Parts: sequence; C-alpha cells; structure tokens
Amino acid sequence: MDPLTGVATAALVEGVKFLYQQAAEVLSAWRARRRDRQAPPPNVVEPPDAVRVERLQPLPDPASPEMADTLQELKDLVEPIKDGEVDPEAIAARQAVARLRELLEVIVGSPITFAGEPPRTVDVSDVDVVVERVAGQVVGVRADLAKLQGPASFDTVRVQAGDVDSGGAVTGVDLT
Repeated sequence: MDPLTGVATAALVEGVKFLYQQAAEVLSAWRARRRDRQAPPPNVVEPPDAVRVERLQPLPDPASPEMADTLQELKDLVEPIKDGEVDPEAIAARQAVARLRELLEVIVGSPITFAGEPPRTVDVSDVDVVVERVAGQVVGVRADLAKLQGPASFDTVRVQAGDVDSGGAVTGVDLT
C-alpha cells in the first residue's frame, strides 16, 4: 500500500526537501548538545506551502542513541530522492519518505501532513504510566477529539498508582 496516497508529486518533492532539512537540523543540534550541554536545541525549519505542521517543538536531545542513528539512516535514504536521483513516485521512495516523516513527527511533537493527503489515523498503543504517589491528577492518555484531523485508535493504556492522596485522581484515557 502507498503510504502517501493522494499526495501529488510536486507536494511530495517539497515535503522531502522539508523533511531532509528538518532532519539535518535536528541531527546537527543533537551533535552540538552532545559536545556542549549548553548548546541550543534544534531549530524549526519553516515548512513550505505544500507541508502543514501544527506546532514544532523538537526534542532537545534524542530519546535514545537508536533514535539518532535511525534518523541519520532515514535522512541518508531520502537524500537521492531530494536530489532528483530517485523517482519520488517509486513505492520504495514513498515508503522511505513516510518512515522519515513518522520519526520526525515523534521528534518534533507534531503531525506533518502533505498537501492532498487524506487524514491519517492516530494510533496510540502500549502506554504504561507508573507512579508511586498521586497528589493531583494522573492521566495515561488525554486527547481533544475536536482537534484531531482524522480517526483515532487507542489500545492498551495502563496506569498504575501506589498511594492516591485525598482529592487525587487517576484516569486511564480521557477523551474530551
């Protein structure tokens, strides 16, 4: 299946350039922060008109060494597409772009949508929250359904709390 169904070639080309630039910025900032903890976090690359991003807030540091390695590998994989050496309509190219986009969505904390693309399902699964003591509120997943651009799926959300103070609350899933 084509992971970028409905995306025209022109929008895909602009999207690839944006993803490549944002990945390069994130990797550069992460390397600088590894050398100097006072270095600034990744900057936000301005998306082109063919790309919609709700709110970019890049992670200041990778969640794991594997995250940085995978981002580098995917960036390298889409470089020939960006440079016009590989047809962006090829299914393998579109899959590589989709994988880079998925990882960048985690890193920047926002969906990244290309012009012409139908809404994608938001899949949330395997959320585990463990706390010793709750004095206020703890929620495993909270989602504002009115702000979602498409369908959503929530599966396996677990919240484990030790002591819950008077007035404290523990909620697995809160859909508003």
